[in-house]
Amino acid sequence: MSKTKSFIYSALIVALLVGDAVGGQPSTASPCFPIANHHDEVVHFTENVFLLLQKAPASVTSWCRTTSRNRLVKGVPGSLHLRCLAVDVVPENRKSRMLILHLARRFKLLAIDEIDHVHLETVCFARPVHRHAA
Repeated sequence: MSKTKSFIYSALIVALLVGDAVGGQPSTASPCFPIANHHDEVVHFTENVFLLLQKAPASVTSWCRTTSRNRLVKGVPGSLHLRCLAVDVVPENRKSRMLILHLARRFKLLAIDEIDHVHLETVCFARPVHRHAA
């Protein structure tokens, strides 16, 4: 199986689990794209992250978090990591970091340079940036 298919299948499994966890309830209306439910939101976000990382290689260090894990890593309350709609990546090199920051909007992602990693989240839920304490 190709890496692409393997990644997408993994993302779909995560999305199915998340959909079950939230009871498959419809998400809030999104102005960016028509989304029927949280499962579809996660799948769309995952595909966009995957497509971006094909152009700018990076390692994923955080994706879906529980509330306790979010507190432990000093994540902001209400973080999109709690809904599997945010991901932290460590680019392979400076060029990859610049590409991620430059290309993110093309993939409907907001990129925030957090120095030791790049935080990516869907632009459909973009909000004022709250920096982590260093």
